[in-house]
Amino acid sequence: MAGYAIDKRSLGGEEQALSSFRSRHHVASANVGYGKAAMLFLALRSRIGKENFTAALRQFWLHYQFKEASFNDLRLAFEKSSGEDLSSFFAQWLNQTGASRYSLNPAFFDGTKLHLTIGQSLPNQSMHLPLRVYSAEAQEDFFLDHTGKQFTALLTPGLPPLTLAIDPDFKVWRALAPEEAPPILREAVVSKRLALLVLNDKLTTAALAFTKAFAEGEVEKLSIRQAMKEKFVIVFGTAQALDAWLARSKLPPRPTSVSEGDTQVWMINPPTQHVLVVSVPDQEDKAQLSLATIGKRLPHLTRYAWVTFENGQTLHRGTWPVASPHTLIKNK
Repeated sequence: MAGYAIDKRSLGGEEQALSSFRSRHHVASANVGYGKAAMLFLALRSRIGKENFTAALRQFWLHYQFKEASFNDLRLAFEKSSGEDLSSFFAQWLNQTGASRYSLNPAFFDGTKLHLTIGQSLPNQSMHLPLRVYSAEAQEDFFLDHTGKQFTALLTPGLPPLTLAIDPDFKVWRALAPEEAPPILREAVVSKRLALLVLNDKLTTAALAFTKAFAEGEVEKLSIRQAMKEKFVIVFGTAQALDAWLARSKLPPRPTSVSEGDTQVWMINPPTQHVLVVSVPDQEDKAQLSLATIGKRLPHLTRYAWVTFENGQTLHRGTWPVASPHTLIKNK
């Protein structure tokens, strides 16, 4: 993802305003304090232009290096550089909570103009919303400055349009549609309850300590039958034991991307359940050592769908590709 559109699963209903953020105390607060703060700068650059943005940052750094500065000081620096009144922009980003979910009503092309009606779940938010129109031969990017629960637009594409995507590069602070959100480790970290399933009882103590090192909710060891009734499950085992269990449980097999390293961690999202899989070395002592080491690393890797480790060190990490949904455009 080029930007940081927000997956509502990571907030856990505990989102605070950015102006209230002081330090990270759980994953939900980190998404606001780090993720939303980063998106503020991305939106600001889009609004005032790269040249004004860069000049403002340079002057802000020269004036405030080694000093304390507030968001108000930051606002004044960008207003001076751009010549714009940015008070309402900063007020929205700093004081409002939540992220809009966008919806696109049927769009149609009349031979010249593309007619759009877009809705958003938080009508008091204003955004510089990117749109991408796809034709048979090319794609064109447009931007809409909007506010309100519903807004309409007329676009003039250069070629007859076929489909349309909202914010395809994920550059807007918004709630993701389900198909845009890959299964990521954060889901297990912020779950209120996490069922612990250990395929080798000798690893139970190490697996429990591993899970409690990063889980923010209740953790309980359960039998296979009990665990498979829970919404969030973390399962531990050797590669052979896990591969057999995944097959018996009719879950997706081990992805090819998590074949390297001595320890692999990845998320599975079946229709009604979320499963965090932890594959450990065959040697019991090596498995316990690996779990003791990497459990503390996972809170810093929660944006990924899978991570592999070698001797306690992060080897590879990543997410599976997703794309914004495309809406078909009708001809009229």
